[in-house]
This record gives sequence, C-alpha cells and structure tokens, in this order.
Amino acid sequence: MKIRSRFKLEINQDFDFILTGKDVVAKGSHEVIVFNAVPAGDGGILQPDLMKATGANGKIGMSKAISNGWIKTVKDEGKNKVVRLTDSVEDKVS
Repeated sequence: MKIRSRFKLEINQDFDFILTGKDVVAKGSHEVIVFNAVPAGDGGILQPDLMKATGANGKIGMSKAISNGWIKTVKDEGKNKVVRLTDSVEDKVS
C-alpha cells in the first residue's frame, strides 16, 4: 500500500536574523545589554525601569545575566531592584 501526500507550506512571516546578528556585534548580547544598564555600586535599578531601558532585550537578557551570576534581584522597600554582582563581564558570542 502506497500513501502519497502532497502539501504546500507557505510562511508569511519575515525573519531578520542578519540585523539581529549585527545588533549583537554592535551592542553586545541581550545579557550584556541588561548588565550595562544596571548602575555599578549598591544602588542598582528598579526592575521596571531596567525593563523599560532595555526594551526587547530585557526579558531574555535579565534571565541570562542572572543565570551567569552577573546580576540579582533584591527587595528594597517592597520593590524589586536589580543590582550587579560583578564589576565587569566578558561577552561570549558564538
């Protein structure tokens, strides 16, 4: 018994991988962009302000920067604040 299938796949979405790659080369990875937006010292930055400052990079970058041990969130007067855990980082883009 032979079964033949015929279908047409159509994708109506544009992907701009080249531009994203150029952005990473120019600005750094998502996590480096987030790290650089966090002021040095104990003051840190409120998490909503960090998300606003980093735009589309914020959500992914914050998660990766935390898992890399570069930043952490702390409670300060009932608000989430993000502080640095290190003075500098090395961006490894592969």
